[in-house]
Amino acid sequence: MSSDHDGYDQQYIATHAKKHAPPITLEDETPRFALLPHQSTDLWEETAFALVAECGDHDVLMWTAGYLLESNGRGVWIDKASAERDMMFIAVARSPRGRMSDNPIVRTRWHRRERVCRGAGGIVSNHER
Repeated sequence: MSSDHDGYDQQYIATHAKKHAPPITLEDETPRFALLPHQSTDLWEETAFALVAECGDHDVLMWTAGYLLESNGRGVWIDKASAERDMMFIAVARSPRGRMSDNPIVRTRWHRRERVCRGAGGIVSNHER
């Protein structure tokens, strides 16, 4: 990475990102169904993390996400209240960058039988952590 890019990144962070993107807290990562009319509609809540990087001669994407499903409207999510997860890893050679081609990927994702009841897990928080 050139120093010109580094300088621009540092300037952007100093003038914009720190002000408009405060640190993420545990409260930011907890379910928000209570804030929405979830008693009468279908909702899909997602918490995700993506990493995009260069590693050796490859471009890399790693994506992981958790989903909470609430099916109180038309029932589009099949299960009334469930959770599922998704993880994907892609490493593509950089040499053909800019051209479309088929690339192998590794991915795990939900199948209906792998969904879990939303009440089966949760976040425990106390004054220490």
